[in-house]
Amino acid sequence: MPPLRADRLGAPVCTNVVRPFAYFVKRKLKKMATSITTGKPVQQMVTMPLPKRAFLKESTKYWIRYGEKNGVTKQQMETMEIESVGI
Repeated sequence: MPPLRADRLGAPVCTNVVRPFAYFVKRKLKKMATSITTGKPVQQMVTMPLPKRAFLKESTKYWIRYGEKNGVTKQQMETMEIESVGI
């Protein structure tokens, strides 16, 4: 498990979450600095790679909450009968 530290309000904060993505950000910052010095505008985008397991876990949570908000259970969403439920 990554090391934790407390933020100014005392909540735990993971300290090495940024480290895996630092390379991507550093590279884009260098390109931005170059574009500023040359005066040529550049559009950039940095994406964070997300493991499949993490994506599935979070998307499942999202859809379950979405269904609960609209009165549809997880079991109903797992079937094709969801269309017959009056949302």
